[in-house]
Amino acid sequence: MGAIYGVVGESDATELTDIGARLRHRGSEVREWSPGAGCRLGERSAHAPARDVPPSIAFDGYIDNVEEVTQLVGGGDLDATAADPRRLLAALFSKLGPVGARHLEGHFAIAFWDDDAGRLVLIRDRYGASPLYSVRSRGRLLFASEYKALLAIPDMPAEPNRVAMRHLQCTRYPMGDQTLLAGVHPVARSAWTTLEPEAESVRRYWTPRTAVARRSDAEHVAALRRALLEATRRQVARFDPIGVQLSGGLDSAMVLGGIREVAPECAVHTFTAGYGADDPEVEAAGRLARHFETVHHPLVLEPERIPELLPATVWHMEDVYGREEMVQLYVLTREAARHVEMLLAGYAADMLLGGMPRHRLAHLAMRWPWSRGPLADFYRTTQTGLRPRSLAGRALVRLHYRGKHVDPPRVLGTAYEPESDPLRREGDQPLGTFLAHGVHEDLGWEAIQGCHAAWGIDFNAPFMSPRFAECAFTIPDHLKIRGRTQKAVLRRVGAGLLPAEVLQRGKTFQRLRHDERFSAVLERLADEFLNPASLRDRGLFDPGEVDALRRRRSAAPYPTEQAYRLWTLIESELWCRLFVDRRGRPLDRPA
Repeated sequence: MGAIYGVVGESDATELTDIGARLRHRGSEVREWSPGAGCRLGERSAHAPARDVPPSIAFDGYIDNVEEVTQLVGGGDLDATAADPRRLLAALFSKLGPVGARHLEGHFAIAFWDDDAGRLVLIRDRYGASPLYSVRSRGRLLFASEYKALLAIPDMPAEPNRVAMRHLQCTRYPMGDQTLLAGVHPVARSAWTTLEPEAESVRRYWTPRTAVARRSDAEHVAALRRALLEATRRQVARFDPIGVQLSGGLDSAMVLGGIREVAPECAVHTFTAGYGADDPEVEAAGRLARHFETVHHPLVLEPERIPELLPATVWHMEDVYGREEMVQLYVLTREAARHVEMLLAGYAADMLLGGMPRHRLAHLAMRWPWSRGPLADFYRTTQTGLRPRSLAGRALVRLHYRGKHVDPPRVLGTAYEPESDPLRREGDQPLGTFLAHGVHEDLGWEAIQGCHAAWGIDFNAPFMSPRFAECAFTIPDHLKIRGRTQKAVLRRVGAGLLPAEVLQRGKTFQRLRHDERFSAVLERLADEFLNPASLRDRGLFDPGEVDALRRRRSAAPYPTEQAYRLWTLIESELWCRLFVDRRGRPLDRPA
């Protein structure tokens, strides 16, 4: 677990040190390099120091296919490469240039200085699971794995980005190409970004596309099974023991079943966070853990602990994700770090194989052209919170939310409104095309990585393997959603790997119980962060709108939609206090 950072352009000698000091990743030492032409790179990393690595590359993350890439560049010492992947990257980019990143599998952020061309190149993995941010300030380019580190530079402005803040209130997701911190942008994922004094260019090395293979249904199932097991084998190979973030659902169960298939002797620790022993997710995960004979760690998050945990969770997430399960993840990764170095999860299966409720809605709209208008209008409301534009859309919203739909609060000073996909039918596999378009829109990886990095633990997922993704996009639509069954092909892949009861389970979510206790905690947090005086001083939200959002019936819990709107508002004000008022300084009392 490491971090990278750097400055290009005229800079004070202390700037790089200030950035490095802010980064809180575990590591053996901080190293600073001056590759030339006014570029200074730094790295805080657990990689062993190496004298024979060019001082032009900084690297954070891990590479799953080290042996394969080593062969591609002409061989080398695998042990030395594993100790410091910069050796491998230096050889790869020397041979192929930045496009060589398409041969890398894993999670990574890379910075390297091309001395011949006098330019900096920044590269991120396909999903952007390893964060990297950049900003231009006073004629310099600064970049770092965490934007709180950039705020260590005294003349770096600390202002909220009102457009991104509005996007968060509507969608409860980060914006993707902007951050909540004005002027700071995420480096493009699945791409290399070339930065020169007066120019900047972005080129993708991976663009998901649907290309259905001519195979029988049974052959499609067999191909996806091979891809899943091979990805699992690569990701488990370096670890014993290994951890699995286990829910009661299909995706994480497939990860666990895959591990037992490819590495039956590997010690496995499973971790589940829930609201109590009667949480269906906790119960189902416990049954799976017993079935596969893992060392199981069930964790209970009492809602009364949220005020203690939320500041640290937001500080580590940076751009927040508007759901309370991130606090559960923060607690889970803390426990996992005591036992394992790597935590596997079921991430990305839904986005590749059509597992979310919105995917079923999109599928219906594409199958029934006559319904596309009302369903697209309804879909827009479910994804952005904005009111439907049509009578039919409004009727669907009233039915779905049972009259309890809550408008997202306005952000003062911006008229921005997010749009959703219009659910157009494209090609003969419209669902696959829709899913391919959405791969880079399913955001929140940086927040997930932040919760892991808080405790010095890595995360991975077999479904995030490039080869699994490419195989998934050769699967026809009828094997993804079949009638009322979603991820139908994955359920067939799981036959023989998982108990039958798991293969029949629908989509589930790990969440806190939205009861009176949770609502009381929300009110307590709102009293602290959303009081009228604080809101007027901040100038982001209208105190009257927030007051209306806070109202609830006596002795009744907040309805789910209202609770999430309130939760996102609380996170937003907390974010402002941490990153605007405190400029990202470390917490006085980390949870």
